[in-house]
Order: sequence, then structure tokens, then C-alpha cells
Amino acid sequence: MEGEPGLQHIQRRAEANAPKSPKILLAPTLKVVAGEHAKNDLAGSDETSWLSTLQQEGYHVLPHLTGLGSLDSWADLYVEHFKKLR
Repeated sequence: MEGEPGLQHIQRRAEANAPKSPKILLAPTLKVVAGEHAKNDLAGSDETSWLSTLQQEGYHVLPHLTGLGSLDSWADLYVEHFKKLR
């Protein structure tokens, strides 16, 4: 996945917090839909995915692949913004 925070940022944060928490919640932040990039690059079974990379480093990784669009509160917010555009 491109953009920030990237995998290296996540690895630095995880290393700094490892003694306190060896668990990582992996989620596509601020994405409306958790699409193919999230499913493959973030949490895929390929050895280069973020999930696999972090697991190989000894972390317990919990992928949470839900986009904001699936949350009723965000859907309501989108609808309200679209209504204001008319």
C-alpha cells in the first residue's frame, strides 16, 4: 500500500511498543471500502503483505478489513454531504 503511514512507520511504532503490546490491529484507515489493495497488500497470504511481514517479525496481527462505508454513521454523514451539494 502506498502512502503514509507506511509499513516502515508501523514497524518502528511496533518495535517501540513491543514490550507493552506485541499485538497489532491492521486496518485500512480512512478508506471508504476495504478493496483489493487492503485484502492483498495489507492482509494477504503473500509473504510480502504487511500481515505476513509483521507476523514473521513475531507480532500477533489482527486484520480488520472494514471500510468506513460499511459503518452506518459514516454512510449517514455521506448522505448528508451529498444532500448539501444539490
